[in-house]
Amino acid sequence: MQERTYRYRARDEGGECRTGRIPAPSWQEACRALHAQGLFATHIWPCPWQWLNHVMERRNRNGVLLDFSRQLGALVAAGIPLLRALQLIEREAGLPGVRSCARVLAGNLEQGSSLHEAMAGHPGTFPFLYVHLVKVGEETGRLDHVMEVLVAEMENRAVLVGDIRRSLAYPALVGTLAVGVFALTATMVLPVLAQMCRETGVELPSAARMVLGAVAFLERLPLWAGLGLGMAAVGMRVAGPAKVKHAAQRASLAVPLVGTWVQAAETAKVARALGMQLGCGIPLLEALRTTRSVVTNHVTAQALAAVQRAVEEGMAVSHALQAAGSFPSLMVQLVRVGEESGSLDSMLDWLARYYERRLAVLLQAGVRMLEPVLTIAAAVLVGAMAVGLVLPMLQATSGLAW
Repeated sequence: MQERTYRYRARDEGGECRTGRIPAPSWQEACRALHAQGLFATHIWPCPWQWLNHVMERRNRNGVLLDFSRQLGALVAAGIPLLRALQLIEREAGLPGVRSCARVLAGNLEQGSSLHEAMAGHPGTFPFLYVHLVKVGEETGRLDHVMEVLVAEMENRAVLVGDIRRSLAYPALVGTLAVGVFALTATMVLPVLAQMCRETGVELPSAARMVLGAVAFLERLPLWAGLGLGMAAVGMRVAGPAKVKHAAQRASLAVPLVGTWVQAAETAKVARALGMQLGCGIPLLEALRTTRSVVTNHVTAQALAAVQRAVEEGMAVSHALQAAGSFPSLMVQLVRVGEESGSLDSMLDWLARYYERRLAVLLQAGVRMLEPVLTIAAAVLVGAMAVGLVLPMLQATSGLAW
């Protein structure tokens, strides 16, 4: 069952009032969790704007994980024992989330767990690949190197995400303003103007009639949308959600511009995961198996499964990638060079950085193509609305003056 976030007002054993938030699948489970903490809930209700809370929590979690990894890597590289390092982070860290993370992990280590076992108990904070690499670092005694690799990867990803967000900021602003002007004018101004024109006998311009027709269509849209969603739900029920998702992922690769974006993103993800693992000393077959479990695209996962089977049969990785047919020729050629020179991990790291930057450049190019289109569309929309408003007023005024 999917967890929700609940706000609560409760009293502790001393009668003191406590408030806060707690994640739980239902309000009954939230009450039980509060009772286990020694709190008696007097009021409990679901938090509004669940999707916004989820987005903010995810952004905060990424920042907490990066800051925690930086501090842990620096302390481990300085030769401080792991438990002592976590206790130092708990006491000295600036972010509350980092202190809480260190406190939980230190408690698990005091009970006899290893670091990767403690992290595996919190999949919402520590991704599977992160835990797997920490496990390898603990077993090989190279945890400082593993943390350095993880921090570098998260910093690169943060820079890439920041570039993409900045590229999308202007189109999102222009689109939001255009839609806001259209909605405000069509729902509050034009109906009043249409009523005035009917009373004065003035005919509305074609632009205004088109806008009012669009508003009337949007008023009936929920019915058609409900029917469409119902049919889509029945289709997903019959075919299975997994098959529908896989078909959508396969179809996205055939779309001219979107397919290039998806291929660049998936190639960067595969190269980054494989390069990190090989650089930390993980065997190739195990790295392929782990990479399959972290990719979310079904087409890429199937291709990696074919590569893994071919490598198990003794084929070279570059030949297996070429036979899979889902990876770009540049990746195949550079992997072949890496195999021949014995620097496959370095070559994969270069490929990951290349395709990450390529993805950012492609997205920025797409946004630059979209910016003039949005600007022209907004100008045409606002101009049509202005004409639809000004002409009836002028006609009504001239009619009254006559």
